[in-house]
Amino acid sequence: MYKLSKTVHKWASLFVGIQLLIWLATGLYFNLMDHEKATGNNNRQHVSQIGNHQDFVFKPIKSLGLPAPKALNLVWILGEPYYQLKYELPAHAEALQDQLVVHAVTGTSFQLTERDALKIAKQSFTGTVTEPIISFVQPPIDNLPKQKTAVWKVQLGDVDNTEVFVNAYTGEVVGHFNDDRRLRDLMFTLHFMDYNNQGSFNNWWIILFGAATFFLSISGLIWLVELVKSQQFKISFYKENKAVQLHYSDNSKTETLILKSNDTVLESLAIKGVFIPSSCGGGGTCGKCKFIANKDASIWPADRQQLSKEELEQGYRLSCQHNVSELENITLAKQLNAKHIYLTLVSSEFVTPFIKELKFEPTSNAVLNYRAGAYMQFHIPASQYEATFDDVPEGYQSFWKGMASQTLQHDKTVRSYSIVNFDTETHQLTFAVRWQVPVNKIGEVGIGSSYLCSLSLGDTIEATGPFSEFYARPNSLNRRVFIGAGSGMAPLRAIIFEQFNKYDVSNPTLFIFGARTEKDLLYKDEFQKLESTNSSFNYVPVLSQPSSNWQGREGYVQDILEDYINQDEPLTDIEFYLCGPAAMMIEVENKLHLLGIDSVNIFKDDFSRNSK
Repeated sequence: MYKLSKTVHKWASLFVGIQLLIWLATGLYFNLMDHEKATGNNNRQHVSQIGNHQDFVFKPIKSLGLPAPKALNLVWILGEPYYQLKYELPAHAEALQDQLVVHAVTGTSFQLTERDALKIAKQSFTGTVTEPIISFVQPPIDNLPKQKTAVWKVQLGDVDNTEVFVNAYTGEVVGHFNDDRRLRDLMFTLHFMDYNNQGSFNNWWIILFGAATFFLSISGLIWLVELVKSQQFKISFYKENKAVQLHYSDNSKTETLILKSNDTVLESLAIKGVFIPSSCGGGGTCGKCKFIANKDASIWPADRQQLSKEELEQGYRLSCQHNVSELENITLAKQLNAKHIYLTLVSSEFVTPFIKELKFEPTSNAVLNYRAGAYMQFHIPASQYEATFDDVPEGYQSFWKGMASQTLQHDKTVRSYSIVNFDTETHQLTFAVRWQVPVNKIGEVGIGSSYLCSLSLGDTIEATGPFSEFYARPNSLNRRVFIGAGSGMAPLRAIIFEQFNKYDVSNPTLFIFGARTEKDLLYKDEFQKLESTNSSFNYVPVLSQPSSNWQGREGYVQDILEDYINQDEPLTDIEFYLCGPAAMMIEVENKLHLLGIDSVNIFKDDFSRNSK
């Protein structure tokens, strides 16, 4: 119920909020508009069509042999007398008329011609008519939603684009419409939510708005009750400080921190320079910001959704969901060396058709120590910019054919990307960012990838990290098999080169990397060089769409995996490291389980961090 109420509240508030803004804008217009001009009648005059009675000899109505009407009127049209026989008496003049109009002298039926309509329209208009356009219009009529009878529409061709509507059965001028009147009618449509053009505020959109407002109130009340129950909603004129014991279970280190009691654990620790991984920005949807709380700490809906039953029993909670006020002790699984830094772009280069290698330097010259396979969280600001693809190298331009530049606008968000290099390889941070393009080149590109790939040299961006969650098992002598595809290359490349170039390991190591074409083989030359200089390393690229000149393996990594696993060797002596698209990861893991590989020997970076 809590999760549903948040969803309903979000969408209902969007709908209600947009309409409230529309009401604000249209209400301002109604207060500022020129009311006389807005009627569209500033060039309209009364048309008198009454002729001289003495010039006509009227026929008695009974002599015409017509059915007796409920009402009889004498009307004048362009100076001629007519009998108007009404057989129904509708409440409104716009309603469908059951009537008969005959000449009062000749008894012939009346028919308003195009020429007559133009003459009446000109008589009702005081401005200058240039090249009029006349058309016969049957209901429904956009400008006259309540009109149920046909009209002649006369476009006068004046500077205000005036249109005169003349009733086709009575010659009556129904209305004048010009640009000012059309703007007013648009504002009325928006203000009364008359989006179906019924000419009335009693419509389904109003009813829907009322229902949305009702659900907004109810869902907000449910949400408020949950916040009060969880002690996450407190009225306070100032933020009290509270002393909390922070403990790291990986090194038994304990320290006392003075934190703001009404802040969340995630926010308050970040202020003190203690960063907990979070890829959803504190929304309770990524499940990354885990910590161990007091055993009696409450369990909120987001905790249940993101954490397993075993983790909840062990005291794990989400730091973005719990305030400091409800805690005495905070335990983190490990002490992170993450920092809040600014990075300056120093290199931007396409290394495959859709992957850009971006190199950043910390602006503070900070030395970052981290395990290979770590990632950084980039704080993407709210932006509006042109995502252009004009720097694509000539050899890759065929892949981008038909992809037009896009104007993107988005709110601030957080995106995570793995570091390609290990910490002592260079002082720079390198990322292989796949520019997330839409399927069939239709739709918007990814927010994070388009922003980063559109940066110019010298641009600076805010980041937090590094966070190390996916890394090689330390001091292991086991055989290692790395399996990756696409931009999943980044953490695998860092780990492999860290092991051979930093730690000088001799573990037998196999790297199976899947790509589409030869041009998608990221860092191919580096791995081939490592293979030629180190007998412990074997590099196997696999292509799903190779050219006719390709001499290597074809297909997908999961298809050839069994060829490289010796069933005679102990399966417990092999470690598997996986990173790449979700579908590939699932298939590989399922195949490994079928081969008898235990989950404890399978290490994954499943891209659950949002990197689009």
